[in-house]
Amino acid sequence: MLLLILAFLLVCSFRIVPGAFGQTVTFGVVTGASLTGDFGNLSCTAPPGGVLTGPGCPRIIGADSLTVSNASKRLILGPRVNIHLSKSLSVEAEALHRQIRSHQEWKVTYSPPLVFPNGTTLTSFTSSRTGTEFSWEFPVLGKYQIFASKMNPFIEAGPSFRPAENRELIGVTAGVGVETHMRGLNVSPAVRYTRWKDTGRYLGALQNQFQIVLGVDRPSSESISVFGYKISLGGVGGWGLTGGLKTESAPFNGTVRDSRTGIESPAQGTFFENLNGFSPVAGMMLEFKWGQHMSVEMDGLYRALNARDVVIRSDGSAASDGLRFTVLTWEFPIMAKYKPLVSRTSPFLELGPALRASGNTHGAAPSGIGVTGGAGIERRQGKFTVAPALRFTHWAEDWRRAGIRTRRNQLELVAGFSF
Repeated sequence: MLLLILAFLLVCSFRIVPGAFGQTVTFGVVTGASLTGDFGNLSCTAPPGGVLTGPGCPRIIGADSLTVSNASKRLILGPRVNIHLSKSLSVEAEALHRQIRSHQEWKVTYSPPLVFPNGTTLTSFTSSRTGTEFSWEFPVLGKYQIFASKMNPFIEAGPSFRPAENRELIGVTAGVGVETHMRGLNVSPAVRYTRWKDTGRYLGALQNQFQIVLGVDRPSSESISVFGYKISLGGVGGWGLTGGLKTESAPFNGTVRDSRTGIESPAQGTFFENLNGFSPVAGMMLEFKWGQHMSVEMDGLYRALNARDVVIRSDGSAASDGLRFTVLTWEFPIMAKYKPLVSRTSPFLELGPALRASGNTHGAAPSGIGVTGGAGIERRQGKFTVAPALRFTHWAEDWRRAGIRTRRNQLELVAGFSF
């Protein structure tokens, strides 16, 4: 309900004055329902002490049976923004909230029986879990509309994302629908199909999904400027060329249990290994034009720092592949840009402060401030601009020196796409 109220306020009261670039931007809401489940009925069995068998079943020793079923909610609700590039072509980004859940039930038989110190004997154990795998889905769709009379058909297609710690999913979405005008609003029902990539990380997950959605927004003939300064709105994508976390070792005194055999062995240490040789960077950008040669660019960039925590046995071998984890960061560089040439293709320099927020830190304490500088080339083609750049950021020291530490020097290759 809160999402609906916020989006409604945006639709009804978000006023932007004319005078910027050729396209218009509209805000609205999306609702609907999923027509298919997200998980199928998976059933796995195993002989005593054997391996679970069946299509899609994990190779786990010691479990007698495993069943998986769908427990997702069907209702879809969220805000959307639509950038109109021309009369027929637009780009739409949505944030759809829906609880995507699965129900799992395990049965384990202990042979020989498990005897506790108090004399209790356990021969079998059954556990069940209903968990939410995803709460949000983010489709980014290109949309082509054919203007007829009152009913204007359209087609749409683009990538979709389901973010989750270490287990995110990506898919491709396509849809068809019609748009009509009702009492000053654009109303656009559509049927969508999404094909999700099979990562093997979700038991019983279905790759094919159908949805019926209804979009509502307020038409606008206005384009964007702020205080008389022209704005370019777009996206940024690229790669971090340096790891985000440091690979470090630490002493560890204790034992580690083998997950397959249950045998414990002494351990002597642990190390954090950075897994971000090249990490994707993606987000949105706003650029304020300030005269012929100057502008100010503000970015909001998402970057996940992946690593694993590995325990080392006393003989020097790794106890397992390690516990993988992700430190989530959002970077907000604010840079002054100088372009010496006023032409279709122009080099540029950029420099300014960078802010950083983090979450899901797993003991890390990334600093929240730094300095970013870069150089690149900007190419304009009509109303579309592409600007690849090489950026260097120097972050202040982490808030804490103990535990997992981040790299202070960061190099990124990014490209901005704006209108």
